Amino acid sequence: ALRNGLFMYDAELGWKGTPNARSPYISKDFIVHVTHDEHAFRNQTPTFIPNKRNILLLGDSYGWGWGVEDNETATSVFNQQNPNANIYNLSVPGYGTDQELLTLQRFSKQHPDKHYDDVVLLLYYNDFEDNIATERYSYPKPMFQQDKDNQLQLTNVPVPYAIPEAVSIT
Repeated sequence: ALRNGLFMYDAELGWKGTPNARSPYISKDFIVHVTHDEHAFRNQTPTFIPNKRNILLLGDSYGWGWGVEDNETATSVFNQQNPNANIYNLSVPGYGTDQELLTLQRFSKQHPDKHYDDVVLLLYYNDFEDNIATERYSYPKPMFQQDKDNQLQLTNVPVPYAIPEAVSIT
């Protein structure tokens, strides 16, 4: 996935989508065509639409749309069937909820004038493993740990740059 230009290194997140990327995504099980928008997320709608219920979706490969075409992602289907709402998808394959939180914080800082009605978080069993590691799928990543005062502290940032050539992030 990193070699086809859909994803790139990020010092805070480990990896992120590449803005305006378009590429086939080839897996042993499927070939789909993937498009990222100018914000590096897999969306076919704007980040925010006035006078609609605006929702953000956080998740990993399932939220991103693993194995489906752009118009078949959960957000695309929802938006097609719900004309009064707009879900904007912040999901990235391989992310745990730690990276999803960092993504939400970054996105919110970049769009301070947008006030979203809801945030939906998709969880999968592997998120528990994702959250207790500084490396997943052979890629370095950030991690939160509790300090002596039980406060969350971000560790492994900046994330070391190490992109193995032969390993996919998902």
